[in-house]
Amino acid sequence: MRVVNFSLERPAFYLVRRGIVSEGLDRGLKEQALDLGVDIHFSEIIPKKGADIIATGPLPEKTPAIVKGIGFQTEMKDFAFIIFNDDVAYKGYSYLLVADGYGCMCTVVFDKFEKIDSYLRKTRKIFSEMVDLDVKKPRKIAGVGSFSVNGVLEKEGRLYVGEAAGLQDLLWGFGIKKALASGYLAAKSLIEKKDYQKIAKNYFKDKLKASLVNRFLWEHFGFHDYSFILNVLENADDPLEFLFSFHNFNFLQRALYPFALQYAKGKSVKRRLDYF
Repeated sequence: MRVVNFSLERPAFYLVRRGIVSEGLDRGLKEQALDLGVDIHFSEIIPKKGADIIATGPLPEKTPAIVKGIGFQTEMKDFAFIIFNDDVAYKGYSYLLVADGYGCMCTVVFDKFEKIDSYLRKTRKIFSEMVDLDVKKPRKIAGVGSFSVNGVLEKEGRLYVGEAAGLQDLLWGFGIKKALASGYLAAKSLIEKKDYQKIAKNYFKDKLKASLVNRFLWEHFGFHDYSFILNVLENADDPLEFLFSFHNFNFLQRALYPFALQYAKGKSVKRRLDYF
């Protein structure tokens, strides 16, 4: 197994806690909403026709990726490990992240969803050989991703945000920032009576197109052993600067976009939510 090590002067990503934990993102947003006088109704379903903003998450018919793993408490030191190997995470990646006593170990796959449990077992085996795993109070994690270059942003007066609108990163599945940004733009548009669809399209369209091209390049040029991306990361003066450049719809991506779009249209996306 080839190992590439590098350190960075600024964070490459953030480990965000989710759910009901006191320091989690969801709890933090809830407390902010309550402080602003928002009424939250739990265990109730509002009909779509009664909603101004639709933020229901991924669309089953547009699910290009799934993730499965565990979150846990640990006494291990902080670190981040990522594996690119189709025997462990088909067309995706597996990771083990630890920060401030909290760990997360998952595998993300973009095809062969029926093998997700097998991939997760292999992921744990590899990481257990790399480090002395310390896993306490494990909690299951599972999710899906929803992506569309031309997702529905507005329909019958309702504004769609996050993955309900297909706003996701098709390369590696980083969608929280897009969800928060689109939610902000939707609320701001309602308050200021502006055209959300126009504003959101201008804000996201190039990012989504770049994401589609990135996935196309990943599956065509990194499919066998991912040596291309590893070579670049190992030799780059600033690996983050290189990665960021591929989210800006640069000249190369603009030239390749028609080919990437045709490739995506040729791939069938099925309902794959029965693997949890």
